[in-house]
Amino acid sequence: MKNIKKIMVVTLGSALIAPSAFAVDQDVRFSGVVLDSCALVIGTNGILGQSIDQTVLSSKETAGLPGTVTVTTNSINSNIQVIAPTSFDVGPASADTNTTFAASYTLAGDTVLSEVSGDSVTPLGLGVTVATVDANATKSTGTFDAGIYELVTVVRCTAP
Repeated sequence: MKNIKKIMVVTLGSALIAPSAFAVDQDVRFSGVVLDSCALVIGTNGILGQSIDQTVLSSKETAGLPGTVTVTTNSINSNIQVIAPTSFDVGPASADTNTTFAASYTLAGDTVLSEVSGDSVTPLGLGVTVATVDANATKSTGTFDAGIYELVTVVRCTAP
């Protein structure tokens, strides 16, 4: 009987000393804002080919190649535009004389359009679109002299 009393005293003492099982939960919330965005990644730069009569340098001429740009958007609020050059960055002294410049593009992927004038602002769909960009320089009088020619078109993607 003495042992039973000792066990009861030890058990009762342990119960009084042991902490009670009590828990409280509280949620911690996280929030963030994802802004409308548009990303551009150059796939390839273009190559200018020349017309037989040497009055046109264009990515659409023989030996010419268009440039490509991958456009990624996260909303339907983005737009694309291809801005034509106003002059050659590199070329002989007479390169810009009597020369007009133009650009155009086609879109494939989440947004699909064919042969859009570069000055046009085009709404983009949500996702990934590949823009194929063409550039053109045309002499109204005379021909292009021998030499190296380079021009730049600007691909602009805007998101509000």
